Amino acid sequence: MNRTILKGGILFALASVALTASLKAEDLPPAFPREGSRKVLENSRVIIWDATWPKGKATVLHEHPVDYLSVTLVEGAVKITERDGTSSVGRPAPFGFVRFNPKGTIHAEEGVSDQERRAIMVELKTVPRPAEAAATRSGFPRDGATKGLENDRVAVWDVTWIQGQQIPRRQQGRDAVVVFLKGGVIRKSPEGAAVNDTRWHVGDALYVPAGTDVPSEEATQGPPRAVVIELK
Repeated sequence: MNRTILKGGILFALASVALTASLKAEDLPPAFPREGSRKVLENSRVIIWDATWPKGKATVLHEHPVDYLSVTLVEGAVKITERDGTSSVGRPAPFGFVRFNPKGTIHAEEGVSDQERRAIMVELKTVPRPAEAAATRSGFPRDGATKGLENDRVAVWDVTWIQGQQIPRRQQGRDAVVVFLKGGVIRKSPEGAAVNDTRWHVGDALYVPAGTDVPSEEATQGPPRAVVIELK
């Protein structure tokens, strides 16, 4: 074999490897923060964003550095453009749909429907898995609660507080994120303390640490509905 050709082939191969490494190391921005998003809360386990996808406004190509979930509050179509430039518009996720997405996802997004999509985005930080609390009364399963999905990171429940039905006092066994899909009033009755009524609205989100003592609850208006994401 001609040594010149062999040498040229080796140099071409090395150049290709270097180019691939350079592309892999490209410093893409994270998905959030961005225009159309608002940080709801952040702690040692999660970052929660309230995000919209306005029609005709494309994001830059970005990377999702951690696993994340999307909870759809308003249905809307979004065009996804991959790193290689190919794009597609998937079927809009229905109201209340929860999708788990793996870390390392790279794409650009653009709203393409008159009704802009809105979703609560829950980013799962990469941290050592905490010990679960020894729950005295687990909140799930129960009437009005349906398990949506489960994997090695989360267990997701779709929960409705049924009016007139009292939920007994319990202890939260896992750290959890609660995202309200429908508003209403939930009455809590702590032992030895005054009754407390809290009104919740669509898109409200809260974090409930493992070990939290949750007093008995009852819906008085609504009925409220929420997605409960238990973190593993």
